[in-house]
Amino acid sequence: MADNGRNGIYVHPQASGTVKAVFNRVEVYNNSRMGIFVDAQFFTGTINATVAESVAANNLSGINLIATESPGSLMVTRSVVANNVFDGLVASGAAATLRVGQSTATGNRVGVEAAGDGTVLSYGDNYLDGNVSGNVISATIPKK
Repeated sequence: MADNGRNGIYVHPQASGTVKAVFNRVEVYNNSRMGIFVDAQFFTGTINATVAESVAANNLSGINLIATESPGSLMVTRSVVANNVFDGLVASGAAATLRVGQSTATGNRVGVEAAGDGTVLSYGDNYLDGNVSGNVISATIPKK
């Protein structure tokens, strides 16, 4: 998904229920907004999404989750977010949980961001470097 005038991939349900989305080996480049955007605003159900072995590069923002009231969960594993104008990985809103494992964020203005009380959790095996800020994920998922 490349060179779109807005988002590369946009998940934005309008009703209630449970939404499940999986993006495997997806590449999103040069989009004028988000590469992958999971948007749970104005949704009364639950969203569970996974991005695996994928690349989001040269977008306005790489991979974003917004969930303000209804639960939204996004797992990013074995993926790269690079050279996005603003953010690499974002969880925004009190109901947003982003889990990141075996992934790289580099060359973004902000590598990883928890905005608006969003939660970002790491499995402790990510590479966050070369971003202006957001090179640390403060919460680590305990190993069992």
